[in-house]
Amino acid sequence: MKDILKFVVFVTIGLLGFFALAYPTTMGSFNDPPIIQPGDGWLGDTVEPGVIGAGRPHDDAKVIARWDTVPYQEIDNEFEVGLVAFHINQIDRVEFAVEGGEWVSHNQMQYNPRTNVYEYYGILRKQDFSTVGPIEVRAIAYPRAGLPRLLPPLKLFVDPDNTTPFKTRWVSTTGDDSNDGSFEHPLASISQAAINISNDFGSADGGRIFLMPGDYAYGGMSYPNTVTMSDKWLTITPHFPATKEDVRITSNLGSMKTKLIHFKDLTFREGVESSVGVPSAIWLDDCHMIGNGPETKINQWGHWLSSHTWTLGDYITDSEAEQNFHGFMHSKGLIRNTSVHDLASDAYQNGVCVINSTAYNLTKGSTDAHVDVYQITYRLPEELGSVENPNPDINCVFYGNVGVDYRGQGIYFGDGPNDADPWMEVEYDNIALVNNYLNALPATARNNLSNHTLRHCLLWNNTFLGQRFDINMDFGDDYLENISIRGNCFMALRYGDAHTPDLLDGHDVFDNHYVDGLGHFHAITPGEGWTEGDPGFYPNWIIPNVSSILNNRMQPLTPSDLMGRERGLSTAVGAFVGRNK
Repeated sequence: MKDILKFVVFVTIGLLGFFALAYPTTMGSFNDPPIIQPGDGWLGDTVEPGVIGAGRPHDDAKVIARWDTVPYQEIDNEFEVGLVAFHINQIDRVEFAVEGGEWVSHNQMQYNPRTNVYEYYGILRKQDFSTVGPIEVRAIAYPRAGLPRLLPPLKLFVDPDNTTPFKTRWVSTTGDDSNDGSFEHPLASISQAAINISNDFGSADGGRIFLMPGDYAYGGMSYPNTVTMSDKWLTITPHFPATKEDVRITSNLGSMKTKLIHFKDLTFREGVESSVGVPSAIWLDDCHMIGNGPETKINQWGHWLSSHTWTLGDYITDSEAEQNFHGFMHSKGLIRNTSVHDLASDAYQNGVCVINSTAYNLTKGSTDAHVDVYQITYRLPEELGSVENPNPDINCVFYGNVGVDYRGQGIYFGDGPNDADPWMEVEYDNIALVNNYLNALPATARNNLSNHTLRHCLLWNNTFLGQRFDINMDFGDDYLENISIRGNCFMALRYGDAHTPDLLDGHDVFDNHYVDGLGHFHAITPGEGWTEGDPGFYPNWIIPNVSSILNNRMQPLTPSDLMGRERGLSTAVGAFVGRNK
C-alpha cells in the first residue's frame, strides 16, 4: 500500500517530489521484537494497571492504542502481532502475553513486515505451541506517566502439527447446488458451499471456497440452514489462476448466517450485509469495490458494508473502493493500507483505527453530501456508545494517511448532522492524529474539532494544507484537557467563538509552523518554537526542500515519516522529512 500511496501523491501533487521519496529504511537502534511464549492458559481476566507516575503532568490521560492485527487468523511459523499506541507523555513500552505465559515487552515502534506499519509488536512461533486450537493474546500499553491501556483480547488460532483437515469447495456459474462441490463438480452458490463445508466437517472454521471466473451473488441462505463457526475465518477467494478482475460479487441476497467471513482478492459491485442475528465479523482483504459513479449509492445507504453492525468487528486491509457515494464507513475494527477515491461523500467515517490509507478525488458534485476525509460523530459503533449514551473514550487512531484533491473537510470531529438533540453533550477522549498529510483543493472548507469536550488529543507531525484548522469546543477554553500539538505544518490554526486567543495556554504545544500565520480571522500561533511563512516545499507542496524552515526542528515522536523514512535524532516539522535526508 505504501507504493499505492506514493503513486497517488505522484499523480495528484507533482512528479518531481515523488522521486525524492525513499522506500522504508531500517532504524539502527531498535531492540528486537520479543518472542511471546505461551503458558498453560489464562486463569481469569487481566487487571488493567493503575496510574503510572502519579502527580506528574497528564497523569490522568489514558493511552490511545489499537490492535493492528486482524483476529481469528491461523498463525504461521512466525507471526508478528502488532498494535499502535500513543500518549501525550509518550509510550514507555508495550507488554504482550499469550495463553497465560510470561509478559514480554517491546519499547520502541519498529517496522512490522506483516503490516508495513511502524508499531509495537511481538512474535508468536507456531513451534512453541503443543496443541491445536484457539489462542488468546493480551497486551498492555504503558505510558511514561499516565494511565495504561489493557487492549481487548486478540483471538487467533494455532495448529502446530498441521492436523486440521483441508475444508474446500468449488463454486462455478455453471455449477449446480446438488453437486458435491469438488473441482470437477462445483456448486452454484457461495451459501451452499458454506453449508456443505459446515455439514461435512462439523464446522466451517478455516474453510476455503474457491470461485471460478464469473459474477456471483452473496448470501441468501434459506431457513433453517446455518453455518457452524467459532474460531477461524471462512475464506472466499478466486480459484487460481483467476484474479479479482475475473471474479465479482454483483448482487446481495441477504445474510449468510455465518460468523467469520474473509473475502480475499475479489471485486465487489454490491455491498455486503452482516449476518443478522448471528455475532459476526467480516474481513475484506485485497478486494476492489467499484460502484456506479460517485453520485450513486450501491444500496439504500451507499455503504459497502451494510448499516447493520458487524458485532465482532469489520477489518479492511489492502483494499480499494471507488465510484460510490461513500467510502469505508463505521468500522469498529481496522482499516489499513486502503485507497478510496472518486466519491461524493466521506472517505473514512467513524473508523476507530485507520492506518496507511489514501483518499483522493472527493467532490460532492450535484449531491447534498458533506465531504470529509476523516469524520467522527457521536453516531459511533456500538462499543463506543450510542446517541442516548455516548462513550467519550473513543480511543481512535488516524495514523500515516493521505488525503488530497478533495472539496470538503479534511478532519471533522463533532456531533453530526440531523441531530435529534442539538444540545447533546458530545465528549471525545483519546484521539491520536499522527503522521498525516491532508491537502484540500483551494477555497474549500476547514478542518474542525467541534464538540463539547476534548480530552487527550494528539496532533503530531501532520501537514494540513489548503484549509484552516479550527478548534471549537461549545463552552470554551476549560473544556480542553491534555492537548498535545507538536510538529505540525498548518495553513492556519484558529479558535472558535466560544474561546479566547489563549485557549491552548498551558497545553503541550511546540514546534509548529503556520503558513499563513495570523492572516485569518481568529488565527493564533500558540506554544513555543513556532514559525510562520513559506515552508519551502519541493515542489508543489510535497516535502521540505533542503533549505526549508521545517527541517531539523524537533526530536522525533515517531521513528519514521509518512513514507517510512527514518526521522533521526532531529527531524522535520510535518508529515515528511526533508530532501536533505
